[in-house]
Amino acid sequence: MIDQFSRIMLATAIALLVLHVESVRSAAGIPSRTGSTTNGNSAELGKLYLHRGITQGKEGHYTVARRFLRKAAKLGDIAAMDKLGSIYAKGEGVVVSFRQAGVWYRKAAAAGDAAAMLQLGMFYEGGCGVKRNAEAAARWYAHAAGYYGDEHALRRLAILWKSKRFALAAKKGSLHWLQTQAASGRVPAMFAMGWFREHGCFGPVDYQRAMVWYHRAAGEGDWIAMMEIARSYLVGQGVKKDIRTALIWYRRAAATGAPLAERYMWALHVAGYFGRRDPAKIIFWVKRAAAGGDGESMLELGITYAYGRDGVRKNPLRANRWLIRSALAGWPDAVSTLAQLYNVSPIHR
Repeated sequence: MIDQFSRIMLATAIALLVLHVESVRSAAGIPSRTGSTTNGNSAELGKLYLHRGITQGKEGHYTVARRFLRKAAKLGDIAAMDKLGSIYAKGEGVVVSFRQAGVWYRKAAAAGDAAAMLQLGMFYEGGCGVKRNAEAAARWYAHAAGYYGDEHALRRLAILWKSKRFALAAKKGSLHWLQTQAASGRVPAMFAMGWFREHGCFGPVDYQRAMVWYHRAAGEGDWIAMMEIARSYLVGQGVKKDIRTALIWYRRAAATGAPLAERYMWALHVAGYFGRRDPAKIIFWVKRAAAGGDGESMLELGITYAYGRDGVRKNPLRANRWLIRSALAGWPDAVSTLAQLYNVSPIHR
């Protein structure tokens, strides 16, 4: 039991988490693969302008927000360019203008931002602010997927290629570019070639050719390709089912330090794939994944400390810390778990 004052404070904290989790995610996770293109004081000043612009926008001061974001963009801050593109695309304090949004997305794309390339591809595919052009859409998707490894662009390109309205001639341009990049050793392009083979984007599904490309990407250290190889062996897709080989590849992926791969190791240990259930290994992997920023692992670790399982003693303080971090990372189940632990009702928006 906790006293009334603590209950009130906790309820207030939960309410703030629910109210702010989306805005925190937006501020902390603005789509950008490359970050700021500037160095030294200019980069720091750009980040400061970016932060002020986002803050002013949340408070409804849209004109001031755009002024700060333009200053940040002028200093080369890619996140600010992305944000300005989003403002005009969504009409945040301005009249919706896909044309103006495209101007800012082009600047971000020119600086190497995969998220902006994805947006431009969607604009061309849907005819937003530009004349509908499937070939241009495919070109932007291919660059985002094959050069920067953007998963969403990969899937959009696959859907576009399979659509009846996409001409074969238009497909050849983006396909040739991807093949060239893959042949030159560009790892994301290697993975893309494997993924497209697996999903039948070049004709019939070809799991064997997909595995060839996955192995090439994995040989260059790509953990996502390692995960695909592991999954193939786990379910017997394109190869003979071999759980032992699958686990070897899952270990290799986790050894790269990728939080998602580490969470898979936790899940495999929980499911007993490694034989006898080992609580020490379970805790080891969930801690690594949580420390690496995986929100779901933070949630699992918080629950583990809250209820004292897998050989871990109850620790309310650590439970609260990980559950709050999970909520801020975008996992609403963490908020409801906090509410259950302290028998309070979360306040919904």
